[in-house]
Amino acid sequence: MCSRREFLSYGGVLAASGLALHAKSASAASSGLRFRAACLDAFTIFDPRTLDEAIEREVPGKGIPLARAWRTRLFDYCWLRTLYGRHANFDQVVADSLDVVLETTKTPLSDAARTRILSSWNELKAYPDSAEALRAMRAKGTRLAYLSNLTSSMLDANSRRLGVRDLFELVLTTDSAQTYKPHPKAYAMGESSFGLPKSDILFVAFGGWDAAGGKSFGLPTIWVNRLGVVAERLGIEPDRTVSTLQEVADFLSA
Repeated sequence: MCSRREFLSYGGVLAASGLALHAKSASAASSGLRFRAACLDAFTIFDPRTLDEAIEREVPGKGIPLARAWRTRLFDYCWLRTLYGRHANFDQVVADSLDVVLETTKTPLSDAARTRILSSWNELKAYPDSAEALRAMRAKGTRLAYLSNLTSSMLDANSRRLGVRDLFELVLTTDSAQTYKPHPKAYAMGESSFGLPKSDILFVAFGGWDAAGGKSFGLPTIWVNRLGVVAERLGIEPDRTVSTLQEVADFLSA
């Protein structure tokens, strides 16, 4: 997600190995594809601001600051659990972080309202170009996978609502790796599950921090900077930055 701070507030790598994003690997070139597979973060497809709207509906006038605090605590918990080696499934971390924010801010919320807020993770709005871009990628022959911190049920529900579930060969959730991005074990799922070398798998990130994580692992990486935020200063940059998923599809088809 974007610059970590900006998204939360809302709103040995390729160079070392001599690879470049525009260059085809031998195996990809033999198939006529620029990359044989692409792993996408879910938020390149679905708009996380849906979650802000869900809280605002339940707590009018306070939803946006609560949503910001929730995202901050959620990211902190994911990353701290990764550092501690004490993994909990993402849906538990989502609920725990929301409850802490509600208690900290002394915000009263009925059980029904809390349930509605949590269920919004299964009802994310898609960006206008998402479905068409994904279909274009598959039409080109690119194998698709999610590579996301979201649970498999969240990814399945949102994909089916958008009508793109059948386009994804794999649904890779970090819960399966018992860690969260940007741990290398999370990005390794794409390589092991597709059975392809890293150079054949394009990683498509929504967050600048996530793009840095994929690139650090050794995946060719595109950052879809949907919100036009400032780039992270992490000592590593994505191979390419675009603003829409359609630009990724166009790149894969070039």
